[in-house]
Amino acid sequence: MKAQSRVVGFSDGHLRSTNSIRVLVGVVYRGSLLLEGVLKEKIGCNEFDLTKALIKCLAKSRYRAQLRLVVLDSPIFFGFNVVDLDEAYRGVGIPVAIVRSRSVNVDRLNALIENQGGRCSKALSSLGEGCKVKIGERKLYVYSRGLSKSELFRALHHCSDETGRVTALESARIIAAAFNRYLNVAKRLNETVLNLVGGWCIRGEVLS
Repeated sequence: MKAQSRVVGFSDGHLRSTNSIRVLVGVVYRGSLLLEGVLKEKIGCNEFDLTKALIKCLAKSRYRAQLRLVVLDSPIFFGFNVVDLDEAYRGVGIPVAIVRSRSVNVDRLNALIENQGGRCSKALSSLGEGCKVKIGERKLYVYSRGLSKSELFRALHHCSDETGRVTALESARIIAAAFNRYLNVAKRLNETVLNLVGGWCIRGEVLS
């Protein structure tokens, strides 16, 4: 992968959301410095398999033909929506990688999913061992499809800053957190207004 190749990073902002609709955010970078675009896909609260939504989001993007790598910051999003790495790689047609600061504990994640009403996922068990790479100052655990370890190291080196952070992922995390936090606040505000209106109506007060 060349230094200025386009990479897209996806994140949910690491927020727990009770909304019926959440937003998965993808950020397209050329290399590690130039932000070129932002993608978003609405995710329903009962949509346990996030893979199809990810594939759909990329398929309709005008950047799709230029993308060379898809980077995710977790195998699960919004608490229990799972991404199947193998299916994502087949559906997207370009290398896909999960990049984390620690290894994936499959048993712990499956327990977390079950506790939140989801189902244990074979996709998590098929992740494999992953590999350790050091980019800049950071040691990362990476689970990928479509790249050898040496190719993966070069690709991550090209799309990371001097500290080893994948800039597309960091930007996606910030934007997704802001977006989903706004949706959470808007929902609570709407519920508060509805409760107030309901209370006024019960008391027979006139609303103006």
